[in-house]
Amino acid sequence: MSRYNATDDPLCYPGTQVLKNKVGLRDQDELDQFEQLMYLTRAEEPLPAGNLDYVH
Repeated sequence: MSRYNATDDPLCYPGTQVLKNKVGLRDQDELDQFEQLMYLTRAEEPLPAGNLDYVH
C-alpha cells in the first residue's frame, strides 16, 4: 500500500514511494518495522542529565 501520493519525488527512492532513509531500506513494510524497533529502543533510554531547555 502506498503511503504517499507522489510521482518522481526526489525525496523517495527512484521507482518507489518509500522515503530515502539512512539505513537504505526500500521496502515500506521493512522501514515501518525498523522505525518501530528504533522507537521502542530509544523510548527505554533515560532522559539526558542537565537542564532540558532550548540551549541544552
